[in-house]
Amino acid sequence: MKALPLLSAALVILLIGCNNSARVVTFPDTTVAAPSEALDLDALEKRHPGQDGVYLNRDTSFEHVTKNNWPAPIEWTFFETQNRSYVVFNPDATWLSTFEVKVAPGYELEQVALSIRGTDGKPRTFGKADLKEERDSNGKVTFKLAYPDVRKGSLVKEAYVLKKANCWSAPPLHHEVPLQFSIPCQQASFRFLYPDWWETKVKALGPDRRLPVEVRKDEKANKVIMTYTAKDIAAVEKEPYAPFFKEVSNYAEIMVTKLNLGNATYRAAASWDAYAAEFKGYVIDRNPIFSQRVVRTAAEVTQACKTDRERLEALVGWVQTNLEVGYTKGNFADVLVAKKGSVYQLTGLTQSLLQKAGIYSRFLLIHSADDGFFDRDYVSSEEMYIPALLVETGGRPHVVLPYLKDLPVDLIPERFQGQTALAIEASGGAQIITVPTGNLATNEVVEDYALTFSEDGKVRVVEEKVFQGSNAFSVRRSLSALNREETEKVLKGLLTYSEGKVEFTKYEFVDQNDFKKPLKVHLEYVIDNLVTLTPEEVIFNTGGLFAPASRLRTKVDPKERQNPVRIYVNEASRKHITMSFPSSWTLAGVPKDFRLENRFGSITGAYKSSPGQLRVEQALVLKESSESRERVQELLELTGNHSKLHIPALVFKVKP
Repeated sequence: MKALPLLSAALVILLIGCNNSARVVTFPDTTVAAPSEALDLDALEKRHPGQDGVYLNRDTSFEHVTKNNWPAPIEWTFFETQNRSYVVFNPDATWLSTFEVKVAPGYELEQVALSIRGTDGKPRTFGKADLKEERDSNGKVTFKLAYPDVRKGSLVKEAYVLKKANCWSAPPLHHEVPLQFSIPCQQASFRFLYPDWWETKVKALGPDRRLPVEVRKDEKANKVIMTYTAKDIAAVEKEPYAPFFKEVSNYAEIMVTKLNLGNATYRAAASWDAYAAEFKGYVIDRNPIFSQRVVRTAAEVTQACKTDRERLEALVGWVQTNLEVGYTKGNFADVLVAKKGSVYQLTGLTQSLLQKAGIYSRFLLIHSADDGFFDRDYVSSEEMYIPALLVETGGRPHVVLPYLKDLPVDLIPERFQGQTALAIEASGGAQIITVPTGNLATNEVVEDYALTFSEDGKVRVVEEKVFQGSNAFSVRRSLSALNREETEKVLKGLLTYSEGKVEFTKYEFVDQNDFKKPLKVHLEYVIDNLVTLTPEEVIFNTGGLFAPASRLRTKVDPKERQNPVRIYVNEASRKHITMSFPSSWTLAGVPKDFRLENRFGSITGAYKSSPGQLRVEQALVLKESSESRERVQELLELTGNHSKLHIPALVFKVKP
């Protein structure tokens, strides 16, 4: 979605000039994984406990090469060279035991050299001919190789080059590389090489944080070489309730702002106003002069609506339901005929439909939290590229994304909330604004459980979950277009139990396709292996039944938390549990009612026991908040396995 049409147009060369910039980076010689020095595997693992592996080295090079072949056109080639080595600690981590590289259309895998050295010191090497090739419908090719006999202590070395031979079409003008990874890295380096008459810009990582790069010139090759190197890089932990990766991690993002090749020139927009002016003509008010198709569609869709809110919901829902994402050449009437358009066209069409229905909206390009810090001086389509509409009805702001199926107008995805956006006016003017935070819809999950225990230890459960707000949207998307096996896998992921063997006997969805209503999921299943029977007592391992929030399951010690705590929207989870058990069983101890509240929200628990039955009411309420990582312990008081909501086991006494 980042490649905006106006920036992906082909560059056309007209004349020739002195435009030679030679290739500097050569293919790394890593065809044999011979050890340069002995690895102390035990010391390495002790230094990085619990990790699947450790990168010894990661090196990335992006290089633009140009060559003047007068009288033939100038050649412009781009190379991406990757070279990395790592030690495997967990052989079951398939992403470490498999080589995989995706090659986009227009690129080719020029060279590849792979090797693995086992604990016996013997290397095995592989080349391009050993790779399995898969091609998808969009022309992207994936090359794969499953390494043989991967064991703890295996050393893997990988090197490959991706080449784009014709850069005149869809020129590679923006480059990005992560500099922090999911496992620790002893050394990471990055090089960007480009002709010395070009100009570039490096994105800032924060208000006062810039990537420390060194820049030098290679006079012989007519190159500028930008270099970054870092050592002892900590792994990026996937922690619950944390900011997005690029908000807290290092990465390099660089754009070409000016280039000349012969008489072909390119200049990036110098300001956000200039960027908006270029973009406006593609998506705003592209209605045909003699066609009434847009006017007629707006009238037909909203004819039964009485309020602006109803008209907004009707028009956005109609676009989401009836039009698909896919570029269509032409104006909005052509998009309606083709029943498809790019995400920008669908957003612009929706704005036009709203206008015809008497509703004013502003066309937005949103910066996503996925892209880290918003650098106001980095004027690029990689900073502002998420199309949306800002609409106000009844004094309440709605941020509408009409190309996202089933997204209600009341919801703003987390990655956009509080982010910067460019509001583009039909006049061509632009304003930088802040996307509203929070959701207008209730973000709540209500769960009802009826558990029936049999004397053989099996537990039969009838469960109903009701999802509202963003929870309903995410569950609907996860259940979309799945077969039975895939559906049951998703449902098991939604279950509160982290233990026990679950066998579904029945499940059904209510209002799965009506995103204006809450989503109800009805489940019936049998759980085995959670009950221990003895002549005198029965122990029920609750297996997470009382877990306050399955989303917070993590093995990371709170003291080792790396990320700040971020809760984007208010949310609530409520559980109603009825447990029915044989009359010969008596609950040994009934939990006491309680309430706990802190800066992150509150939890409550109420328990009522009667012969053969226990009734439980639990609630977890979390508040929108942003706190330092040191505060995570307070969050875990509400959501962790040591909160008062969590009851690991119930004990029943058995009458003789």
